[in-house]
Amino acid sequence: MAALGSEQASIKGDADEGSVELTVGDETYTRTLTRRNGAIVTSGDPYLDDPELTDPFSFLLESNEARRAVARGDDLRNLIMRPVDIKAIQAEKAAHGRKAPYRR
Repeated sequence: MAALGSEQASIKGDADEGSVELTVGDETYTRTLTRRNGAIVTSGDPYLDDPELTDPFSFLLESNEARRAVARGDDLRNLIMRPVDIKAIQAEKAAHGRKAPYRR
């Protein structure tokens, strides 16, 4: 999780710091997790730039927002659509002369 870019990663309870390294082809991605004032602070170069796009869908830990929503029977539409920039899509369609889709 940490190497991919998640901010939800943890380290052992008795550790003050941990690190992870991921190699994909010729590229290596390294992240360091440091415990500061009771919180985990990350640094380094993750594989993905935006954990908002991966955390809800890639890591189904008990604390995962999508997993909790399914367990509660909630509507997932808003959660799934959160990272989608609808206005940018509609602007792109308008620029190309296409009608924007129906929106609830």
